[in-house]
Amino acid sequence: ESEIYSIDLATQQVTTLISGGVNTFPVMSPDGRKIAYRKIVGDMNSEVFVADADGRNPRNLTNHWTFEGWPAWSPDGRRIAYAGNRGNAGYQIFLMDADGSNVRLLANTEGRGTAPKWSANGRTVYFTICRRSQDYQGCDIFSVPVETGQ
Repeated sequence: ESEIYSIDLATQQVTTLISGGVNTFPVMSPDGRKIAYRKIVGDMNSEVFVADADGRNPRNLTNHWTFEGWPAWSPDGRRIAYAGNRGNAGYQIFLMDADGSNVRLLANTEGRGTAPKWSANGRTVYFTICRRSQDYQGCDIFSVPVETGQ
């Protein structure tokens, strides 16, 4: 099991925000009111969840039978980029509205596309692709324009 905590830097007080199960990759929304995170659900599944900043009202946004995670808020807090393996043996980069609606494939990648991060202006998403083949083993950084995708 893994929990998500907050730390008050002034007092050093640690508060548990999310517990129960395996909870990883937390990221606070730009306005500080929500937390997006990955939660392991069952034996072979993970989902992108969002909860209030205090950990209350968790909600499964992706609700899909495949493995999904690595959420990243857009700078304006209206969208979340994440990685998932819907219909693909590897991981691809997806985009959805902050309420979980309007899911779309953003980057149709080969290999393991994960860890999306937004540019400051919200026009580009950067991510890593890790590959292993006979000739190459390693990770590279890629970018994709948000409005047009790959």
